[in-house]
Amino acid sequence: MGKAVHIEPKELSLIRICLSFVFALVVFPSNIKAIVILIFAFVLIYFALKNGMIINKQYFFVQALFYFTILATLLYSENLSYAFRKLQTMSSLIVFPLLFSFFSNRFKKDLLENRYRYIQVYIITVFLFNVFVFLFFWWNYFSFKDMLIHMPEIVNVRLGKYNIHPIYISMHCALALLFSAVVLVKCKSPGTKIGMVLIMPVLLAFLMIYARKGPLIALTGTIFLTSFLFIKRNYRIFGFFTFLLILVLIFTVPNTKDRFKELFTKEDLTGENVNSTDLRQAIYKEAIGLIQRSPVFGYGIGDYNDKLKQSYKVKDLTLLLEKNYNAHNQYLSSWLIGGLISFLTLVFLLGRNFVLSIKNKNDLLFLVLTFYMIVMFTENILEREDGVIFFSFFLNYFALLNYRPLAEK
Repeated sequence: MGKAVHIEPKELSLIRICLSFVFALVVFPSNIKAIVILIFAFVLIYFALKNGMIINKQYFFVQALFYFTILATLLYSENLSYAFRKLQTMSSLIVFPLLFSFFSNRFKKDLLENRYRYIQVYIITVFLFNVFVFLFFWWNYFSFKDMLIHMPEIVNVRLGKYNIHPIYISMHCALALLFSAVVLVKCKSPGTKIGMVLIMPVLLAFLMIYARKGPLIALTGTIFLTSFLFIKRNYRIFGFFTFLLILVLIFTVPNTKDRFKELFTKEDLTGENVNSTDLRQAIYKEAIGLIQRSPVFGYGIGDYNDKLKQSYKVKDLTLLLEKNYNAHNQYLSSWLIGGLISFLTLVFLLGRNFVLSIKNKNDLLFLVLTFYMIVMFTENILEREDGVIFFSFFLNYFALLNYRPLAEK
């Protein structure tokens, strides 16, 4: 742990501001996100060195272990240019464990006291991003009805450096919705409660507009599990009511209803009505086949995607090859990259933090981990910048709350 040192109020205030900007990363363009993180890193490390703090080596090693196992696969990767690009994309998995390992007890205490303020920054920025984009294109280009149809395409291809895949903005909406429920319960300010009550239906509406199965399944699964483990018995009925409400919306709103119908239909990849479920089933079959051929070491961070593409080519899966689909499952992908070792280190990272979140009644970490662990069954979130930055940031920020005196309520 860090040494007991005196930290000037101005220093603490500057770190708070920088941390707030990291929570607001959703509203920054892709070329600015890294700069925001670098400024936060510079300020944090500067004050850490200035005040004589030392790194929490155990925390850093445990939280960054998965990245180290991926890094080790460079030893048997042939496509090094692709390997270094992927390692750079996934660098948040080592950057945030390093940064948060510099936090002294005084910084951690401040985290505990202000965590609901920080997540309100995230909630508001996710809300504003969606609302602003919707209103701008509604007023200038489309009718309201057309916006309900084209919003997923707009955020994906028409925002320039603000482009974000509908799946990832759906993840933000779902997490912001979960955080909003926590703020609604924990915060005593009437204004804050009213704000959350107004924001939550809007976030849910955008989730229905984007109609992405993975985030919706993860959201309902997280609400269901949280209702058992974290919601007090006399409030549990509200958790189950919310769970049922979202299920009803999923199967009655046309966008989501059509999406979930795909789960019960089967189409050959050469057919005209191929859907995302059909594609994923074909991808998983190829990925599992590759894992069976090299189960212990995998294929390396440089070559795993090439091996997957070769498999598509051999099986004449033209549609998968043309669009260069990845494994669409983080667990399978980690096994493809580093074999059984990298798969087990990923499970260890998630499982250890998950158990600690329950043991220490760390509801925010529990929400984040449960949501992402479910999403990982359908997406390679650690291999996309929009996924890995927020996963690693939230994981390492909320993981600090497991350590005493932070776990004391």
